[in-house]
Amino acid sequence: MNARNRFASSLLAALCLTACGGGGGDGGSTGSSGGASSGGGSTGEFSFSTQPRSAYARVDRMGQPVVATVLLHTEDKDHFNGTDPAEDGDFSALMLERLEELHTGLDDALIAKGITPCALDVCARQVVNKIIPDTLQLDLSKPDGFPNGRRFEDITVDRILSMALADTTTPGDCYGHPCDVHAFENLPNNPTRNESPFLAQFPYLAAPHPPP
Repeated sequence: MNARNRFASSLLAALCLTACGGGGGDGGSTGSSGGASSGGGSTGEFSFSTQPRSAYARVDRMGQPVVATVLLHTEDKDHFNGTDPAEDGDFSALMLERLEELHTGLDDALIAKGITPCALDVCARQVVNKIIPDTLQLDLSKPDGFPNGRRFEDITVDRILSMALADTTTPGDCYGHPCDVHAFENLPNNPTRNESPFLAQFPYLAAPHPPP
């Protein structure tokens, strides 16, 4: 059974029990099993390491940004970051618990902002479909833009929060806009774009801010 199906099954089981019965961690696992030096070739002004994969230790994974940050407690983040997406279903109960906590603490504020919160089972399905497993998904037959791929200009955190907290499955009004994956982007307190233009060539990112 794949991670998405395992996660969905676990969520449904947890929801039944509930109904019947009432981008990082702290960096503690940082390290490298290889040397600290980075050998490597150079392409123009950019240098790339040629060390084998075994020379590194993974401390974070960012297929879908803020999955661990939003949907897991601090004490569970390092464990999640150290596992593979195929095992994401093992964290389903923890994510459901965190999702319920977020709604308990934020639903009144969402309503005050004109956003309709989703019911817990609806939110869980939205998370399964778009966020779990923690891999970046791209369907070339569909328009690009997160959650289908990820462009630099995509406001990914707001879109994940929209899927986790707002009901995007039914027609509705969210701050004067349709309740969809862009619900949080439409709030006036959020920036709508990067403050510096992106480059048209590699590395495509805008130039860094100068030091103070």
